[in-house]
Amino acid sequence: MKNSDLFISVRHQNNHECADISLEIQIFEAIKSGNKEKLLKYVELFPNEKIGVLCVTNELRNRKNQGIICIALAARYAIDGGLPSDISFSLSDLYIQNLEKLNDVTSVLKLIIDAFCVFADHVKKNGDQKLSKAIMDSKNYISKNIYQEISLKQLAHVTNKNSMYLSTLFKKEVGVSLSEYIQREKVEEAKKLLTLTNYSLLDISTWLNFNNQS
Repeated sequence: MKNSDLFISVRHQNNHECADISLEIQIFEAIKSGNKEKLLKYVELFPNEKIGVLCVTNELRNRKNQGIICIALAARYAIDGGLPSDISFSLSDLYIQNLEKLNDVTSVLKLIIDAFCVFADHVKKNGDQKLSKAIMDSKNYISKNIYQEISLKQLAHVTNKNSMYLSTLFKKEVGVSLSEYIQREKVEEAKKLLTLTNYSLLDISTWLNFNNQS
């Protein structure tokens, strides 16, 4: 986060035509807090004509370069807002790839705003429950290691908590047991693979370490 703020500050110092730094930060802070309503308000106030120039010879390329930076920053702020890093970076990669396919400035600007909104929505969804650090760390570990076998013992080691305590705390804060949560996350991952790929159910169940294909 310090690097993100430093980048914005340096850009502001090096170009007096850059947009208001405080408004830039408010936009990213709205993403961090998962507040899409505030985000859209700040985006509407943002003076597009004052956006810094990264490529003086090509307006479309300039907007794409700005978009790549903005999406990368949004991903970092979303992580600071509690969104698991693997989800945030996956969203960032997806939007940057889609951005590069666009052929007009209007579409680029719309995609950037869409990306901001999606990041904010994910942060809000992830933070609807006020979770303790141990449970957040557990959920992040599960998300990053969804293709591995995950045990309570592993999570207790990662969080430096007693196994029984962690199990009880997880059920209290999340509403389901650890084993149920892990199974649910694996099922959701399997659904994505079945929808987006041609992999067989047997392959997917093997990769996700399901005991059976049901």
